[in-house]
Amino acid sequence: MLSPAHRPNPGHFQVTTKQYYQTPLGLVEVDLPTLAQLEKSLPLHRLQYDDEHSLEIQLPFLQRTVGEFLLVPIMMRDQTWQDCQDLAAALQGELGDAQPLLVASTDLCHAHSYERVRQTDASTLAALQQGDPRQFWQTAQSQQGACGYGPVTVALLLAQRWGAKEVVLLHHTNSADVTGQREGYVVGYAAAALVKPATVD
Repeated sequence: MLSPAHRPNPGHFQVTTKQYYQTPLGLVEVDLPTLAQLEKSLPLHRLQYDDEHSLEIQLPFLQRTVGEFLLVPIMMRDQTWQDCQDLAAALQGELGDAQPLLVASTDLCHAHSYERVRQTDASTLAALQQGDPRQFWQTAQSQQGACGYGPVTVALLLAQRWGAKEVVLLHHTNSADVTGQREGYVVGYAAAALVKPATVD
């Protein structure tokens, strides 16, 4: 599970010291041994307490769809291109053979303009669907198109290595289209999947 770090905690890559996250659906166990292995090649800053909503909000969905699982949660602070490459390389080295489920959490554009959100989201999602990590990173970073552009970039980098070259946009909306209130603060959202090409038997 990759997410941005919205709080000004130190460290390029932040992880919890706790053994579990808790949601109303129960406990989610943190894979502390895997984090320890990652720490050999990646500078992880361990947090005694964090309230990173973009990470935690994904957990109930996974609990409902996956059931029990081990969680490797990593928060990215600066989200530089180098950080994206470093994290992707570390994850590939530790988890590349297993190719586990990878989730990158982000919202899209948020602004006091419905039209700006629509236009920025369209540009960000077009770059995402191209599947090119550097192009997506540059587009989303330059136009503030997604809080978690770093985690999504890491997912694209790993997808290339794992053979999942197709980006499927599952759904896209924004808060104004959901509520019907287009005045005021608007936030864009989308869900996409990275999938391998279908094989023919």
